[in-house]
Amino acid sequence: MAPQTFHPFSHLAPELQELIWLHAISSIGPRVVELSDGFWTTLQPSDDPQAIVSAGGQVVNTTDAGLQKWEWQFTSPCFIPPPLHTCSLSRELALRRWRLAFGTNEEGETRGQAKIFFDFEKDVIWIGKKLPAFRHFMDASGSTETRGLEKLAIGFDEQVRARGFRSGADLALFLMNRFPLLEEIILIGSERKGGSEGD
Repeated sequence: MAPQTFHPFSHLAPELQELIWLHAISSIGPRVVELSDGFWTTLQPSDDPQAIVSAGGQVVNTTDAGLQKWEWQFTSPCFIPPPLHTCSLSRELALRRWRLAFGTNEEGETRGQAKIFFDFEKDVIWIGKKLPAFRHFMDASGSTETRGLEKLAIGFDEQVRARGFRSGADLALFLMNRFPLLEEIILIGSERKGGSEGD
């Protein structure tokens, strides 16, 4: 049986290591990146003297609602491509393909950090079960990133019917105006269980 680990990899010439990583990066196919959204909080340093004393004089984080900073942002449960977190060389090379994208944008001002690694040439954004994600994504569609999308998947029942589009042509026109580089729209139907159409 062939070994699973190539131990002398770090002893290879840097040029060979780079070629191997480039091959590994190119072998990863397109991903379907499901979009989620929500408000997230970051803990803020506490200025409460009691908390600082009880922590041995160290500044501590707090869950005090008055000190929390809430921001709305996009996230995704999609896997992060492994070369982005394997080693510094693989990350440097992988960042040529995937970049952090979709930081939330409100009236031209960035509000939340970009948290989704995305390949604009191959990956597909999927706006599925959450109606707010679609609405917020449309609101953010003035940004350079969202306008650069080429592939978009949308849950038909959750998003298309809920927004009141009467035909595929209405939807296509709406999306093409928002996303000028859009080449592919994928409609994902809902699974229906039992009963008749009128149920």
